[in-house]
Amino acid sequence: MQNIKDRLARNPRLWLAIAAGAGLAVALPVRIWQQLLLVEEYTGFWFDSSHPSVTVLYVFLALPLVLSLVIALLTRRDIEVDLTRRVRKAEGYVSLAAALFVLVSCVLAMLQAFATDVQGAALLAAVLEGIFGLGVVAFFANLGIVNLFPTSQLYLNRVLTLMPLLWAIARLLGHFSRTISYLRVSDLFLNIMSMVLLLLFFMAAAQVMSGVNAEKKMWRLAAVGLPAAVFLLLVFVPRMIAAPFNFSPAQDGVLNLADLGAAVFIAVFMLTRVQPKPEEEVEEEIAEEAATEEATEEITEAPAEEAPAEESPAEETPAEEAAPEEVTETPAESQDESPLTAFEELLKTEEV
Repeated sequence: MQNIKDRLARNPRLWLAIAAGAGLAVALPVRIWQQLLLVEEYTGFWFDSSHPSVTVLYVFLALPLVLSLVIALLTRRDIEVDLTRRVRKAEGYVSLAAALFVLVSCVLAMLQAFATDVQGAALLAAVLEGIFGLGVVAFFANLGIVNLFPTSQLYLNRVLTLMPLLWAIARLLGHFSRTISYLRVSDLFLNIMSMVLLLLFFMAAAQVMSGVNAEKKMWRLAAVGLPAAVFLLLVFVPRMIAAPFNFSPAQDGVLNLADLGAAVFIAVFMLTRVQPKPEEEVEEEIAEEAATEEATEEITEAPAEEAPAEESPAEETPAEEAAPEEVTETPAESQDESPLTAFEELLKTEEV
């Protein structure tokens, strides 16, 4: 077991990429075939939900998620996220492209919402998605400039790091506001799963980038980062291929470029920033944890050893209570003897 952990810790990016690639290599062709031949046109319903390809799809969708979670848990002490300010051209260009894709998607989503006369919760979710989407555009643009020009005076504040999280929540609310069967609609199920993983990723990323309990959240990035990218690609790529053939479901008529931008950004972020932690830091953390555990054990064992000393005063209390009784008896005896002595003196005086 220790050998496995050591191998994973030496190059966590490689193993995370293998886990994601293994799932995507099988799930993506299967999903493209389903989008063209097994999913109803304009509705997204399965023609045959018991088809063997559905089971194959779900198994290879779960594969990157389970493997990434196992890798993250086994290497949670040994990995870290590189947050140093330096030139990162790949992440910089991808961030700027993602900002453009999110802007286009938000504008198209708002136009579609007002054009189709959407009301109630769906309209509110569309408006929130558009508002927070502008914040996501600012987040990606800021991050892109910082990566391309690290000497600039731009910095990511905590408000900007929260924008992708709020945007993902708004998109998730928009999917849940639809009055349709989630079990029978394959596209909607994949959309919801991709939004959940995107939400978890940006939640951990906001804490890591803003420095809020960052050390304990890095393993969560490793657990949900690349699986989120896999799900987003499985939502976007088959729909893009099926769109020219008019097989795209009506409830997702707009080809959401934000899914592609977010997927590529997450993949580049995870494969460039996640790195093994220096062995010296790992040993120091282990030593600190061991010292903390010893201190807590000493604190918990100390009252147990002093417990008999506290019982000793309780045993002496009966003796202390007996002492006043003896003292109270002595005055009583002196009171009984005083009348006799007085009477004897009186008899002596009479005899005289």
